[in-house]
Amino acid sequence: MKLLGTVAEILSGTLLLVKANEGTEKDIDVNEILKVFGQIENESLQKKYNLPKIYVPKGEIRIVTHQGSQYFLAATFREMIDSPRSIEKPSSLLTGIWGAQVVRERVLGPPSATLAPATEPIEVSKKVVVGDLVGKD
Repeated sequence: MKLLGTVAEILSGTLLLVKANEGTEKDIDVNEILKVFGQIENESLQKKYNLPKIYVPKGEIRIVTHQGSQYFLAATFREMIDSPRSIEKPSSLLTGIWGAQVVRERVLGPPSATLAPATEPIEVSKKVVVGDLVGKD
C-alpha cells in the first residue's frame, strides 16, 4: 500500500478535495481510482503483531482534475453491472410455451467481498472525513 495524500475538504455529497503528500503529485493521475483509508489503533493488535495502526479501506474515489500544486478534485462513484431480470408476460395462449421473458438491465454491483465474523472486532466508520488518507495498492 502506498499512501499518497489526505482528504483536505468534503465539498459536496460526491466531491472532495485531496491534498497530495509532498513529492507524490506525479503519482496521482486524472481518472485514476484511489482508495480512502481510515486509521485504526487497536491495543490488542499492537501487542500481538506490533502494528501501531492498521489502515482500513473506506471506499474508492476517482480523481477528476488536478487543481494545481498538491491539490486534486475527486468524486465518489458507483459501478454499474448487467443483471438479468425476469418479466412475466401477460397471460395468453403462448405463455405456456415461452413463460417469462428475461431482460438485462444495468444495476449497481454487489459488494467486493463478504467476510466471516470478525476475530478481533474493531469499529470502522465508512464516512469519509477530512484527514482520511488516500492511496493505492
